[in-house]
Amino acid sequence: MPWLNLLATLRRNLFTRPRMERDLDEEVHAYLEQLTDEKRAAGIGTAEARRAALIEFGGVEQVKEEVRQARAGQMLLQMVQDLRYGFRALRKHRAFTVVAILALALGIGATTAMFSVAYGILMRPLPYADADRVAVVYMRFFPRDFAFGTMCIRDYLMWKENNRAFEDPSLFTNARMDVGGKEGVPEQVQGASVTAASVTADLTGLTSDSAGRDGQLSRQGLQTATYPTATFVLGQPVDLGSLPPDGQVVTATATGQLTLHGQTRTVQVPLQVKRSGGVIAIAGSLPITFADYGIQPPTSFAVLSVAGNGTMELQLLFTHS
Repeated sequence: MPWLNLLATLRRNLFTRPRMERDLDEEVHAYLEQLTDEKRAAGIGTAEARRAALIEFGGVEQVKEEVRQARAGQMLLQMVQDLRYGFRALRKHRAFTVVAILALALGIGATTAMFSVAYGILMRPLPYADADRVAVVYMRFFPRDFAFGTMCIRDYLMWKENNRAFEDPSLFTNARMDVGGKEGVPEQVQGASVTAASVTADLTGLTSDSAGRDGQLSRQGLQTATYPTATFVLGQPVDLGSLPPDGQVVTATATGQLTLHGQTRTVQVPLQVKRSGGVIAIAGSLPITFADYGIQPPTSFAVLSVAGNGTMELQLLFTHS
């Protein structure tokens, strides 16, 4: 087989090099002697025949080097020789070695720091699933002629209705907003107005204290192979009133559409909002009746009983960008 022959040749060239060099030297000199004899037989003197043979042959060491270059593994041998020479030179000039190592260390450290910053700002993926599928479509206009652009909600609704390229398009615009701060003093924050907001949960990762029960519930009950996620889409804005004081909890209600097991229902999720320094935590809990979403309790000897209802819980954390 060609690969086996190549490996055998590579092994011979790498590990029996002295013998290969002896064979090469004997073969080159034998050919040179044969060529010299041919010149003498043609009536040329011994010295002239030797000289003519060397001229025709092209030089002993040159021919040897050409043969070595054609051998399998020669590039690897040259790399090893270069590394050995480099190590010897570094060991001989220790001051230069120290300076070179320090320069490399500083260069690698600075490059790593710059890449870490660039990765964190420009290349780090967004902190949710399928972030590479998110796309932003911009609309350009001339502020000189249209201070607030030329797009209206009707345009957006028409685009969404005729959309064939995106799964769930929505509209947003950046804005600065005033909210009530500490002791009723208004605070201005950077925010955005959006036409849709959703929370998606991965049901394939649900676990409990019983692996057998988890498997049956996933396969027979929730059927996560067909319906791997549950999605809550906010249907209208949630009015939090003024910004709550630090440490105080306020309540609100989020109305939207919950899609579970392939079926969608309108729900109202009670929310608790708490401000802690620069973080606003929003927690919600929604009772769910499985029968409303076509979920049948699993039937298996590994599962004694499964309640016909459950609870969906969510938590969102908002921080200054």
